[in-house]
Amino acid sequence: MVKTGSINMAKAIRRIGHRSGQARKMTFYRTAIQSKDNYGIESDTVAAGNEGLTIPNIDAFIAPIVTSTDSFTRAGHTVVGSASIYIPALSTIKNNILGISASGAHNARLSSFNELESKDILYDMEKIIYSADAPTNDNSYTLPSNTSGFEVDRLQFKVTAIGSPNRITTVVITDSAGKTLTWTFDSSTNFDNAKYHIVDLPLTDVSASDKAYYIYVPSSGATGIRTVTATIGSSFDIKDVDGETITLSSVVITSNTAGMTTKDLHLYKAGEWRINAIKEYRDEYMELACAKIRGERGSRRRAY
Repeated sequence: MVKTGSINMAKAIRRIGHRSGQARKMTFYRTAIQSKDNYGIESDTVAAGNEGLTIPNIDAFIAPIVTSTDSFTRAGHTVVGSASIYIPALSTIKNNILGISASGAHNARLSSFNELESKDILYDMEKIIYSADAPTNDNSYTLPSNTSGFEVDRLQFKVTAIGSPNRITTVVITDSAGKTLTWTFDSSTNFDNAKYHIVDLPLTDVSASDKAYYIYVPSSGATGIRTVTATIGSSFDIKDVDGETITLSSVVITSNTAGMTTKDLHLYKAGEWRINAIKEYRDEYMELACAKIRGERGSRRRAY
């Protein structure tokens, strides 16, 4: 809640967005925290309550310091940058985006998101490779015949239900060679008809059995963190999809029962901003000193 006389940063960023492309919608990401054994060695088990966090649709204003600079390292050329990013206070993000009040069952489930930490990541839709307002047919999106994938990092879409809670079962990305990447959701309810929920998943550098996470805030009851598991069919690698010899064919989203509606599908190249320092103005806004980790140059993605 914004107090009288305070800066409503979320509202200010939305207004700036009508005039400047520096106002963005970003996705917050934090990796899962694994348990440790009695000797302090991390195991493959994710500690309860410390699953990874993925929170899309955060209002942000980017003030570039260095848009990009080319560095030569042992692994090759990498492109990096730096910027100050302004976002609303954490309480505003939890309340406005997730619908979580300052106390209660919702807040308890997301106790790991009570503060930002250095090395947390904000993803920006740097370049949208493909977008669709509505599915081609029954939550299936047929992509144009020349759609490439080597620049695609992530996928985002909105989902809701008609009449009752439901759950996404799979999201399947298929290329023209018949190779697939399938994200399979766990068996818990993950969306309802109270609002549209935003799902954001990685598509690049994904291996079999990799995990992704999605926050479900129901209209009533406690918040849940849903686990999504990757399955690779026929050695699918989106970096091999050059748009000529191999193209992306379709994205198909399936549900447990009828009544699911999806919209606003985006396949996008992500600008990865890693948080290095945080200046918090309490209940008003935060200023984040971020480094942009772009990885290899764009021309090299296609060549390699």
